[in-house]
Amino acid sequence: RQSGTINNMKALVSELLLGPSLPGSSSLFPRKTKLISVILIKNHLYINFSKEIIFSDIKTPLDFYSSLYTCINSIRFNFPQVQYISFFVNGKVVEFPGESEAGETLGYTESKFRKDLLK
Repeated sequence: RQSGTINNMKALVSELLLGPSLPGSSSLFPRKTKLISVILIKNHLYINFSKEIIFSDIKTPLDFYSSLYTCINSIRFNFPQVQYISFFVNGKVVEFPGESEAGETLGYTESKFRKDLLK
């Protein structure tokens, strides 16, 4: 059963990457973004994207983090059993601004993430 669920999750994320089919509509993610992997361990989903996700293009109306939050909302709506979602870009964990295990503000920005990724 889990292989069917994970395949459905991959399909959902892949569809989000493709964007809408309506002409003139904008995609959530930059066009060249690839899905590297989707792994489900119990109720924790791990999603790894290619580095192109951090380079916004003119046709992407949302910033990096807003796109990921939209992805989270879609996954949680379609797969309510998923309680935790972790994102990676080329294997590097994505830290969201203002979040940490201890509840302290990280001040992590999209540009800092881009610099760290390109090291």
